[in-house]
Amino acid sequence: MTKKTTESAQAVQAPLVPISSIYVSEDIPNRRPGWETGLKSLVESLEVSGQISPINLVEMPSPGPNGETYRLVDGFRRLMAHKALKRTTIKAITMSSKMTKKGEFLARVAANEVRIGNTPLEQAALAYYGVKELGIPQHEYAKSVGKTSSWVSQRLAALKQPTEIQEALEKGSISFTHVRALARVKDEDNKLKLLKKASKIGATDFEQAVDEFLDTGEKPKAKKKKKEADGPTDILDVGHNAKVRAKKEINGMLARCTKAFQAAKANDDKNKATELSGFMKGVSWTIGWKGGEPPV
Repeated sequence: MTKKTTESAQAVQAPLVPISSIYVSEDIPNRRPGWETGLKSLVESLEVSGQISPINLVEMPSPGPNGETYRLVDGFRRLMAHKALKRTTIKAITMSSKMTKKGEFLARVAANEVRIGNTPLEQAALAYYGVKELGIPQHEYAKSVGKTSSWVSQRLAALKQPTEIQEALEKGSISFTHVRALARVKDEDNKLKLLKKASKIGATDFEQAVDEFLDTGEKPKAKKKKKEADGPTDILDVGHNAKVRAKKEINGMLARCTKAFQAAKANDDKNKATELSGFMKGVSWTIGWKGGEPPV
């Protein structure tokens, strides 16, 4: 029996687990399109350096279809690489079968953020879902992804900004520091005018430019409210529009996956189609939003 972790999935010395005892369900939400990319180099790395990061498992309340005792939470590519090397065991952190949906969500988000990262708006959408929908305290969510509460606040605050600002952030034209400065401007038309300047100058210079604009073109907020530029301290401050935007971002990912799934089927690429289908089912299950059924 492997040593269990707490629900926050803190790292422990990971023992070896038989690969044959691991069940890979179709609801793994971190199988991104193109997961096969880099698998060869991962295999080569494992041969040379061995396994550095353990995978995450959860005990199954009852045996799987082939008698498996664990279900994979995170580490799909590492597991596939071990299978490619015909290895029979893998380092794994095992979590209790009583782990909640909240616990699995934190484990998956933390692993993805560290290993492959998410885009700025994906970070914001996931933070919104974790804090608002699952009720995870902001500081706990921040700790789970190895960030500060301010990091989470900035991403939540970005969801309050106009679409044009969010798109610029997603493209990398501006940073979250730019967004924080723009959040201090009340009028949306003025925000968009300043946005054109934001993509051309550094964050520090842009903050100064916003200061000058507020002194001349728009009255600055009272000092008490100025702290809101760093983002809301309570997720409830984000409001309905943020929820809609968060849902739109994650549904956008599903839409791109659907397009890739259709292309895979057209090219008779059954493996890729299966992986994409599993990924979409996983995301749909994790966020719990109702909508069109993912392809099967």
